[in-house]
Amino acid sequence: MYRLLFFVLSLCLLNFGCSKSKTETVVPQKQEVSPSDNPGVNIGSTENEGEEETNSEEELPTRDFDDEEEELPTRDVVEDQTEEEQEEINISMIGPNDPCYKYMNDTIAKPVANCKQMKNGRLSSSYNEVVKSGSICLLKSTYNNGITIFTAEGNFTQVDEDWNQTLYALYGFKEAKIENDHLEFKFKDDDFKTTITYDLVFDSLKVKQVTKRFKKKIRYFQLSCTPVYPIR
Repeated sequence: MYRLLFFVLSLCLLNFGCSKSKTETVVPQKQEVSPSDNPGVNIGSTENEGEEETNSEEELPTRDFDDEEEELPTRDVVEDQTEEEQEEINISMIGPNDPCYKYMNDTIAKPVANCKQMKNGRLSSSYNEVVKSGSICLLKSTYNNGITIFTAEGNFTQVDEDWNQTLYALYGFKEAKIENDHLEFKFKDDDFKTTITYDLVFDSLKVKQVTKRFKKKIRYFQLSCTPVYPIR
């Protein structure tokens, strides 16, 4: 009897539980997630997001080209000169009676040799005349086209067998170059063909003259010189 009642009650309880589970609806509650619960989600404010990205970028240095533009050094264009030419020449070395005196301040013709000391009045016996003294200035003129002109200007005194003295003028110029420490150039006038030879090692000037038409040897003499401006 008791078993039958227990069995009936159990069936009732089971039926009651099944009907309850079918009628009740479970509503899930919303749970707030904190940053520590889900580190992979960015929950920060985006209000200053653009400003932060701008500040995070590296600021590259700027260059003011106008202020930092390098100024190249300038060089005054002058004529090619050696150090000796740039130095001031002591004009007291050349006196008023010297053949180069009037050219000391010349801007075109530079005196390079002041020749006035007689070294040999007759260099060869084939030349009949004997020169007693001489005073000759050797000048150098350089032009923009690269041409260099040398000029011999002065005078010399000649003596004959009776010791009669005759003064001769000398003037002539020619384009020339220095080779093997020697300068040589030739020029002609109405009577003579003249050869000028200057030795840069011994600072000496040779003058040789022959007649223009018949090529007769007239005079051949040598003077010692004092360098003035550099000849090279």
